[in-house]
Amino acid sequence: MDPKQSLSKKIALLGDFGVGKTSLISRFVEGKFSESYVTTIGLKVDKKMVDIGDKRLDLLVWDIAGNENPHKMPQYYLTGCKGIIYVTDLSRPATYLSLRSQVEMVRGMMPDADFLVVGNKKDLYEVSTLKTILDEYPVKPDLLVSALSGENVEEMFLLLARNMLQSHESRKA
Repeated sequence: MDPKQSLSKKIALLGDFGVGKTSLISRFVEGKFSESYVTTIGLKVDKKMVDIGDKRLDLLVWDIAGNENPHKMPQYYLTGCKGIIYVTDLSRPATYLSLRSQVEMVRGMMPDADFLVVGNKKDLYEVSTLKTILDEYPVKPDLLVSALSGENVEEMFLLLARNMLQSHESRKA
């Protein structure tokens, strides 16, 4: 059996303070959720290997401290990022009402990065309430996730990994 081809990809989670970026990463990398809230100061980097078909991706997951204005974060935090997950909190409209301008700003800073928008804390709502909340979103999320229950967390990272791999392959062609 041939060993899988391995690629390393840097991804960053962005979004306001307290939207659950650290909890999503912890759920993905360690498979656990902590009830205690610890503010990320600066950044924290985790690593997890995932298999996508015959490729192995070594994901370097950058947990960047929450900030309402991405221009205020050091630009070198995003240098080399191939994927970005912009996280909002479904329970806090302030984290998603300015989403369009935030997404445009980050995409302008990182035009070649693959990008996902996610709404976290899905576990707090029934489907009918979620539909009402999503009507307020200026940019529809690619996925609704829950760091607490783990719902769609693995899928979120794997979707971004597949998108990055596809972008990588198309650049080689």
